[in-house]
Amino acid sequence: MILDLDETLIHATESPLATRCDFVVDRFYVHLRPGVRHFLAWCDQHFDVGIWTTANDAYAHEMVECILPAGMDLVFLWSEQECELVDVDEQHVALVKDLDRLDSLGTPLQETLVVDDTPEKLAYHLDNLIPMPAFLGDRSDRHLIALQHYLEFMRSEPDVYAHDLADWLSHPSLLDG
Repeated sequence: MILDLDETLIHATESPLATRCDFVVDRFYVHLRPGVRHFLAWCDQHFDVGIWTTANDAYAHEMVECILPAGMDLVFLWSEQECELVDVDEQHVALVKDLDRLDSLGTPLQETLVVDDTPEKLAYHLDNLIPMPAFLGDRSDRHLIALQHYLEFMRSEPDVYAHDLADWLSHPSLLDG
């Protein structure tokens, strides 16, 4: 399981929002997506978890240190240095997370799920992407609860490619959750 950081697990902004932030790091007011610590603890019990962000390394480490539940160890924490700058189209370049980097960890791609709010960051591996609606500080957000219900179903599936991950919010596993 690979999790994105900004707008997936947290929202960090240099200007305060109308709602109180959860903590401040450097110049950033940080809002935790509701349920993030519970979700991370649950993921730690059921998956090998890595966090991969396109943010810089210092920022990534500071934020992750503030949100990880006690005792949780990540398989990796990767930042912009592990991303590839790619021409998305004639007018736009983007940092892309190339999952082929997981070969060095012995992680089969058909068993790898990636939760990210920006599909273009997974341009090479959209079949591994669970697209998460962007979190911008809304305290009523319940997407991590829904995602946990969906992952209950997916964790026993041997091949993520056999499923339409893009449509996860419509999956029958969420009807009762």
